[in-house]
Amino acid sequence: VNRIQNLRKENQYDVTDRIGVIIERTDELEIAVQKNFTYICSETLAETLNLTEQINNSNKTLVELTEDLKTNIIIQKQIS
Repeated sequence: VNRIQNLRKENQYDVTDRIGVIIERTDELEIAVQKNFTYICSETLAETLNLTEQINNSNKTLVELTEDLKTNIIIQKQIS
């Protein structure tokens, strides 16, 4: 949640902007996202939250979640 919120700020999204989130999956991340899906979406205003094998987009951001766990994330502002 913290990393996604930081990306929102970096992208200068308004606090009320709805977003879509794509995360490169790992087994550990997939379990954590499944267990906390509703919480993550509600805290970050994510309308969509998807895990994918690989993000092939130059707008992806490498984030360090723990000392041993890094992944690429992309967030996109959703248009109503």
